[in-house]
Amino acid sequence: MDSQEKLSVKGKLSYQDYMDFQVLHNKNKNLLQFVNLFVIFMLTVLIVSSFNVSDLPMYIVIGLMVSGLFTLVTAIFATIKYKNVFKSDRLLQKEYSYFIGNDGIGIESEVGKWEMKWSDVYQAKQNHKLHSILIAKNKALIIPRSFFANSEQIKEFETLLRNNLSVKQYKVK
Repeated sequence: MDSQEKLSVKGKLSYQDYMDFQVLHNKNKNLLQFVNLFVIFMLTVLIVSSFNVSDLPMYIVIGLMVSGLFTLVTAIFATIKYKNVFKSDRLLQKEYSYFIGNDGIGIESEVGKWEMKWSDVYQAKQNHKLHSILIAKNKALIIPRSFFANSEQIKEFETLLRNNLSVKQYKVK
């Protein structure tokens, strides 16, 4: 990393921060699962009933309920899995310092230092609770807004993201 002025933030990820990240990262997957289950249910019911549409409103209601139930059960099991992952990952629970500039992000913790250039970023996402910098589809830096000292730091960070990532890479939700 070069010696330019860097934005510096520090913090320790909480279980709630980790769950907020999972919601941000998996929201579309859950919706897609619900829609796919509903379509499969409706096609199966219509084929079995020889495309008898007289009971279609009832099939739609049952399909929505079944799809919702399966999606809810999947979300419950996923929550249990995420809790176990968070509890078992000691590195995830350590305090990290992030040094962000136009050349990339430097990360420091008691276990070491790491530097990442903006060109190494797969995608960046944000919502009202956190920012996630995805290095791959299954690896991310999770930076909650609580790590920032004030709203000016958050704006500066978002400007760095906008200036150094393409529109396709940076998603604001």
